[in-house]
Amino acid sequence: MIEFTLIRKNIKNLHLYVRRPDGRVEVTAPRHVSEARVRAFVESKAAWIAAQQERIAASGLQRPLTDADRAALKAELSALVPKWSAVTGLVPSGWTVRSMRTRWGSCNTRTGHINFALQLAQTSPAFREYVVLHELIHLRVPGHGPDFKAALDFYMPDWRSVRRSQKDF
Repeated sequence: MIEFTLIRKNIKNLHLYVRRPDGRVEVTAPRHVSEARVRAFVESKAAWIAAQQERIAASGLQRPLTDADRAALKAELSALVPKWSAVTGLVPSGWTVRSMRTRWGSCNTRTGHINFALQLAQTSPAFREYVVLHELIHLRVPGHGPDFKAALDFYMPDWRSVRRSQKDF
């Protein structure tokens, strides 16, 4: 039997998550769905859950992040942001490091402020450079359409393989 945390919400469908860093299972369910139905849903996804938990274990992102990790990431980003700003001519109004569960970074195109995920501290240096460039390009191109990809291709031709290397977040 798979252990999971059940969260009831005013939603239409069941949603299943395998959370980092420890691989715990979380289910959000509509208020009207029985616990037996939720349990059956979770058990029907046992193979998928096991595969996700294996990916998390293999990714090396299980260790809790420390203040030292944050300081090291900030120091590295303090060099990377100006480096890529000089290359692209795109300068953010500011940037911060914060814990983010579902993304590596975000860019507020209105204010020009960029947020970087603290979890980047556990990724490769090449992937951190990709994320910095990715978010800087959003200062010029808000979406992920052809213009955005063309800009990534121009500045970092191997960005697709770098991104694939860390696709399991």
